[in-house]
Amino acid sequence: MLLKSIIGTSETDGDLLSSIVVQLNKQDRTGHDYDIIRHRLPISDPAILNKLISNFSSLMTKAGVRIQFPGSMNVLVPSDGIYKIHGGKLRSIAHTQRYVENDLIPNNEEIAELQELQELQREQKPLKGLHEITIGASYFVRITNNHFNSDNPLLSTVLAGKSIKVDDLSTYYQLRDLLKGTTYTLVEDVITGRDLAPYNCTFNTNKGMYMLWDLDSIKHIHMLENNPEEVLNIYSTYTDEEIVREFHINPEYLDRTDIKSFTESFKKLINRRKQIELNSIGSGNNNSVFIDGQKVFIDKSTLKVSPYELIAPKNYKTTFGL
Repeated sequence: MLLKSIIGTSETDGDLLSSIVVQLNKQDRTGHDYDIIRHRLPISDPAILNKLISNFSSLMTKAGVRIQFPGSMNVLVPSDGIYKIHGGKLRSIAHTQRYVENDLIPNNEEIAELQELQELQREQKPLKGLHEITIGASYFVRITNNHFNSDNPLLSTVLAGKSIKVDDLSTYYQLRDLLKGTTYTLVEDVITGRDLAPYNCTFNTNKGMYMLWDLDSIKHIHMLENNPEEVLNIYSTYTDEEIVREFHINPEYLDRTDIKSFTESFKKLINRRKQIELNSIGSGNNNSVFIDGQKVFIDKSTLKVSPYELIAPKNYKTTFGL
């Protein structure tokens, strides 16, 4: 190891150790045993000692690495149904039964874990509001009055007492529409589990608590990506005043030459609006955004950011316990 530390030293560093490396290389290109070199190497010299300890430590760490399974050190984001998170605990999805010699028997370990999750479910407290919803999680919804939209596609699931998985923004916006103007209770279904959450942030305003997905600009971008035919409706029927009122963009910059030109300019202005609002939430001087068609003002001291949730595979360990 000591000799490898020396070999790894550049001959052009200009220090004492480099000079010794130059001399050793001139004498013998095949390497040296420690017994031969130790009489020529002043290890106690601080310049030598500091350099050797650094190189030696690096080599020892690399030598101790043992590959657990083939793969890169890249971060992995699992697909839906492979991994779930329960109450902050990462858990692999498995069945409560397993096959042993073609016979289906109870998987006691999984049953015990399921019972643990059921206990965790009973301890769950209701969410304070829609702003605490996590995309990728499932929720039990209880509406205590009848002021809901009867045409909402989620209503039958709610009335059946089943949990709703908010697996994308479309479902979140449907749930938001269903609960608008109602008195409701939201409790996470931890037994079903949840997927890894995307980036999000919550903040308080003069109109209440909201999160990133509540911004009008985010909803408009989602609409453009999932309902591109809606642009044709805007192009054909919306006046400039209606565009300003609903999308908060300057219609003077819309190219109405044809539908293709209009779509490109419209998307560009909507994305620009999104950047302005994200800047308002973050470090920008402005503190206003549009939510549900109204300008609201953010209290930036209440901003809470939730980063992307990722899984880094444990594909190595060292003999030193690192």
